[in-house]
Amino acid sequence: MPSVLTAYPSRLATAPTLRVTDATPERAVVRIEGLVCALCAARTQQALAAVPGVEAARVDVDAGTAELRYALGSTPDEEALRRALASVVIGGAMRRWIERVAHLIGVRR
Repeated sequence: MPSVLTAYPSRLATAPTLRVTDATPERAVVRIEGLVCALCAARTQQALAAVPGVEAARVDVDAGTAELRYALGSTPDEEALRRALASVVIGGAMRRWIERVAHLIGVRR
């Protein structure tokens, strides 16, 4: 478990995004780009766990991943997971702008 003080300020230049990388009917592994700190991870974990159909969520800020366990017979929509992430992102609009500028000037690909 990361320390409450764990932080990755370089990730501020990445707008938070979420994509399912591995899934079964019972669980999923989700890649989350742009997690900056342990507080971000805790807020994201709570938001993902609150999505209907998600029984439990565990977010790893160091790896930038989440493991989700689904309720029996339920597979949450990936868009619902994205909305949950968007609901807890701090400075989302500014981070999307920074990401666009970084791409334009060639700092990020």
